[in-house]
Amino acid sequence: MLKKIVLLIINISFLVSCFAQKDFISVSDFIYKDRIKKTTKYLKEENYMNKLRKELYNKGELSFLDKENSFFIIEGYDLETDIDYVAIFNRKQELNLEVSSEKYKKSKSPLYDKSLKDMIINWDVNRIKKLEKTNSLFGGLDITATKVSLNSDGSLNGIENIYFNQFNTLN
Repeated sequence: MLKKIVLLIINISFLVSCFAQKDFISVSDFIYKDRIKKTTKYLKEENYMNKLRKELYNKGELSFLDKENSFFIIEGYDLETDIDYVAIFNRKQELNLEVSSEKYKKSKSPLYDKSLKDMIINWDVNRIKKLEKTNSLFGGLDITATKVSLNSDGSLNGIENIYFNQFNTLN
């Protein structure tokens, strides 16, 4: 009897994880489609980032994302070095990557400061745009930030994107 219960729990866990994986894959595709709908300027990069998000999820690198909470993505592109600086995070944890020529490496330290991440979490678009205007860095990153809102069942509630130039968050 105990064996049957354990097997049942394992099967249910497997089914739930497959459902969650399917949801994340469709969310990643939706992010891709939403971004290229606004501009095809970075079509190649957006295609690769979509594939990378799926690969990271399938490898378990994004296992900290749960289906009941929003998550966020900050991608900053450095035109001079052709490197993307990517942070995928929620309120609890984050994964930071440096992406170049369709290769990536994990960064042990955060790529973006807490102040910027808090503005993204709170979706404070007005403050971001104000700081971009007053504190913009010459030659800074071109940043795309994405907020992914999920329903309690893990389905997609909505996606919001903001595009801005890197700015100094210190006042």
